[in-house]
Amino acid sequence: SFVLGFYVTLVVTRWWSQYENLPWPDRLMNLVSGIVEGTDEQGRMMRRTLMRYANL
Repeated sequence: SFVLGFYVTLVVTRWWSQYENLPWPDRLMNLVSGIVEGTDEQGRMMRRTLMRYANL
């Protein structure tokens, strides 16, 4: 019982550490939306393309 609890704690701690180290694209997209101007189709497509590249 004690060993199982220790193992589960170890696995969850490692998983949470990996989850916290994932790069979230929110900050990058806020920066891109401030730099790439335009409400027309070209600006929207540029922001969409940059976001797709960031998610690769």
